[in-house]
Amino acid sequence: MAEYTRIGTTEKNPLAWGRSSRGQKPKWAVVDSFLELLEDSQWHSVKEIEEQVAIPTDTLALVLSLFTELDFISRSGAGSEVRINSLGSKFLELPRD
Repeated sequence: MAEYTRIGTTEKNPLAWGRSSRGQKPKWAVVDSFLELLEDSQWHSVKEIEEQVAIPTDTLALVLSLFTELDFISRSGAGSEVRINSLGSKFLELPRD
């Protein structure tokens, strides 16, 4: 069965979700990977997140901005590190293996 999410991915809106293509990682899986990395509540550099999650810099900036605005993550004073905060931990149910 195909996995469907919000339709309308455009260059101007890289966070819009469409049907995942065969052989491609679904976009929600990228967000899950991002959240799983932050699950330990430790500070992580933006560069580390970009490398480990394999997310383009501009898309990561949008995700970080959204999660900061929702108060799910905290950013260091310089903004070069992030960590999940208590509200993010409560609202985001991270998958457990």
